[in-house]
Amino acid sequence: MTASLFPATMRAPGADDSTCRPPAPQKALGGGGFLTAGQVTSAPAKGSRGLGGARGFDREKDDFYPTPDALIDPLIERWRFHLDSGVWEPACGDGAICKALQRHGLPSVGTDLVDRGYGESRRDFLMELKPAEIGGVGVDAIITNPPFRLWREFAAHALSLDVAFVALLGRLQLLEGKRVSALFEESHLTSVMVSAGRVNMLPIVDGIRAEDKGHNGMIAWAWFVWVRYRAVHDRPTIEWFTPKKVER
Repeated sequence: MTASLFPATMRAPGADDSTCRPPAPQKALGGGGFLTAGQVTSAPAKGSRGLGGARGFDREKDDFYPTPDALIDPLIERWRFHLDSGVWEPACGDGAICKALQRHGLPSVGTDLVDRGYGESRRDFLMELKPAEIGGVGVDAIITNPPFRLWREFAAHALSLDVAFVALLGRLQLLEGKRVSALFEESHLTSVMVSAGRVNMLPIVDGIRAEDKGHNGMIAWAWFVWVRYRAVHDRPTIEWFTPKKVER
């Protein structure tokens, strides 16, 4: 069995060292479970209108914002070599990332805590002890757009699993946070892929992805990438990609 990407001293729940676990989510869900999937989050901080509200849309009550192809495709094209053995999307929502992988001819499996018509629902990623399987074989990569409030916990757990490649989409400002930047250093972050152009992350309205009304993107997005076989003494690299513009 190959080693975990994340240092043993910061293993996620389920690791052998039960005394070294990432912080458990503090916000409980109504039924007693914790908010762990990318599509179900607590309300934004006071004064925040959420991604949709900031762009002229009503805020989606579960903070479910499918990942645009303009952000997914550049990641797949850059790191395709590491994805041939299958990809797990543990907060798959309506399958945006999985469908993009399928278009590129790559196998994937999607799970989520909430049923949004794609993948296997009622799967709590933070409680998973091993990678998802495709045809009885565990996948070797995880790609997801996790909830912002649980971004660090999501990253730590993904890195504790037995996979060779992890990529999480997040706000570029994550590089500023003390706790998250410590995670980046301790886990030997490989690369930051910065979107050279701000992309709208639009909500679902009445079961349909909202129409882009032409508002400029409010958030700088980046993919945070870990590759197991990269030398641990190397420093992270910064790369840029230009997302394709939406045709209106």
